[in-house]
Parts: sequence; structure tokens; C-alpha cells
Amino acid sequence: MRHNPCLAVTILCSAVVFAGLEPAISQEESSQEATNGAATAPPSAVTYWHNWTDNDGISHLTLCELRDFTLKSMAPPADPLWLNSQNLGDSKLLTVVKPTDWKGDWHSDTKVLWVATLGGKWFVEAMDDTRIELAAGDIVVVENAQSKRDADGREGHRSGNVGDEVVRLMVVQLDELPTVDQPCRFK
Repeated sequence: MRHNPCLAVTILCSAVVFAGLEPAISQEESSQEATNGAATAPPSAVTYWHNWTDNDGISHLTLCELRDFTLKSMAPPADPLWLNSQNLGDSKLLTVVKPTDWKGDWHSDTKVLWVATLGGKWFVEAMDDTRIELAAGDIVVVENAQSKRDADGREGHRSGNVGDEVVRLMVVQLDELPTVDQPCRFK
């Protein structure tokens, strides 16, 4: 996967939207802004990994895309920018620093987590043996609370640092029930 160094900034702005703050702009203002020289072509998709659970309780990792962008200003009179708003209810914004050599054995998270990598490199492994490595600008949605322990003692996912540097993450923790068998449900 190609890394976009500007993606972390986009994710920080999106955290405001995920927290339930709607950009203050009307359709009329949006149309006016689009004709005042703002970019009118929507951006290419933003990719994210979705760690989801199937009906049998097995976790998977699927590469997905956010494509539903609207041209809006988050704070008029600032220029409009392209926003993808999920409106996912209450949430918390967490900043995480994983020490060098950090490892997390098999576990499932009780909340849906949007995790943006700000620095360092780390991995996530699902029960279906899919293993991905994430670096600055990469996003993973962790939604595996409904995983069931398999015969090998695996449940949910495991993760850990890659290399010998700390890993810095921005995590948006959603206060909503995790779904089952709905890969790529965020558009």
C-alpha cells in the first residue's frame, strides 16, 4: 500500500466529525463555495483496513475504501474541503504511544475503534491468518468484539510493534455495538 503523509492530518480533522460535530454549512453555501474556485472533483478513495468478525466468530482483515466525500467548510469562512462524515454517535479520542517492543497477545476489543498510525510501524493479525503492517498514514477499523476463541486459543486479533521504535496512534473509540459479518460497512 502506498503511504500518504498528509493522511494523518486528514484523520485528525475527521476525528472532529466522528465525535459528532457536524460542519456548519448549508447546501447553498456548499454550492456557492464550489463555484468560487474550490476543487470540484471529489478526491480519490481513502483506504482503510477493516478487522471484522464473521457469523462463525472468526476475525478477518479486509482492505476497504471511503468514497462518499462532500465539499464543505468545517469552519466558515475557511475554504471548503472534502469531508467524509460517518455520524457514529458518541466517541472518545485517544492518543496512544506503544513503547519499543510492545506486543499485544490475542484479544478482542469491546468497542469499535478507528486507529490512525501517526508514527512508527506495527502489525495486526486476524484469526484467518491475515497479517498486515501499518505505518504513518495507515488506518485500521477494529470491530472484532464478537470473535469466538478457536481451537488454537486465538480470539479477535493480536498486534505489536515492528522494528525498534515506538508507535504513535490516534484512536477514535466509538460508543456503538460492533456488527457481525459486515466487512467494509463504512463508506
